[in-house]
Amino acid sequence: MTMTVKRYLDDRSVHGSAVITELLLGEKTAVRLDKTLFHPQGGGQKADRGFIASIPILHVRHGANGAIDHYIADPECLKIGMGVEIFVDSRWRQLNATYHTAGHLLAGIAEELLDNIHATCGHHWPGEARVEFKEMHHTINLDRWRDELTEALNQRLKQYIESALPVIQLGDTHKNREIKIGNFDPIPCGGTHLENLMELKEVRVTGMKRKKGVLRISYSAYPE
Repeated sequence: MTMTVKRYLDDRSVHGSAVITELLLGEKTAVRLDKTLFHPQGGGQKADRGFIASIPILHVRHGANGAIDHYIADPECLKIGMGVEIFVDSRWRQLNATYHTAGHLLAGIAEELLDNIHATCGHHWPGEARVEFKEMHHTINLDRWRDELTEALNQRLKQYIESALPVIQLGDTHKNREIKIGNFDPIPCGGTHLENLMELKEVRVTGMKRKKGVLRISYSAYPE
């Protein structure tokens, strides 16, 4: 089994070429390539969409031993060793990169505004995006401060977007990749991101709730 080279980690291209290394036949066939531009579902981010040759990709996910599985319905014209063109849906990629970058920015701003929380995970799916925080001490009275906290977060989101800070990649792309925005702490991440905060346009907090010491802040990015 050959590990897939994950080009989406260091290459923003949405069109390229690859060689088929494996075909895992089943109800939905998994195509494995020597390298891929497709981000698989995981790390809080939706899978990329697109085509291998002219065949629509139904789903992309992590396979065993570093492989990436690209699921298609009909593998009839594909063969192992065959060279193929690959096409990533650029609008879907941009939307998911927008939500992932927005989630990182929201996490940094919330930790900056409230010194008693620490971001633990993010779910950056359009329509249901959220970041979760562990409260370190002194719980926040959401019933009293929800509106004020929401407004403060939205104001800072607007200010940071207008600052046009670059979104920087640190570390070794395939070993210890981190994403850093401004003076916020770098975050280990294997997702796709925008190049600059000004591409975000607008991000707004849409909800906030607490459960068992976990603060969940929901958000939307506009335009979708």
